[in-house]
Amino acid sequence: DSCAIDIQIAKTGEKPQAGMVYFPPDRQHLRLDSQGRFICLEGPPVDSHCPSVTVLFQSVAQRFGSGAVGILLTGMGRDGASGLLELRNKGGYTIAQDEASSIVFGMPQEAIKLGAAKVVLPLPEIAGHLKGVIAKSQAAISPI
Repeated sequence: DSCAIDIQIAKTGEKPQAGMVYFPPDRQHLRLDSQGRFICLEGPPVDSHCPSVTVLFQSVAQRFGSGAVGILLTGMGRDGASGLLELRNKGGYTIAQDEASSIVFGMPQEAIKLGAAKVVLPLPEIAGHLKGVIAKSQAAISPI
């Protein structure tokens, strides 16, 4: 599965929009505030990274809890692993990329070791799996 989505740099105060992918500005962590708006801030490295996906996952866990999905893809180090665990512990649905499809298995491997990933999938299967998870959750909350 593949999809065409717009990509942009997040700006403090903006709310994420459906169908968009956001990246943090260079050398800034990206968080969501209590209203679900972006906060871009300079700060010390977390897991040796700035920006750090752990920071983002932690804020998503605090804001959305069980209503969130976190996906950790290929990458070096352990960035994102503890944040994905926090997201899972708050009831979020978590996915890690498998070793065979990862260029560098560091980040997903660390998350798997922590028990942060509910499922581990090859990259080509993640989008389809996610569509199925979303369809099931929408069916569960839709009135009959």
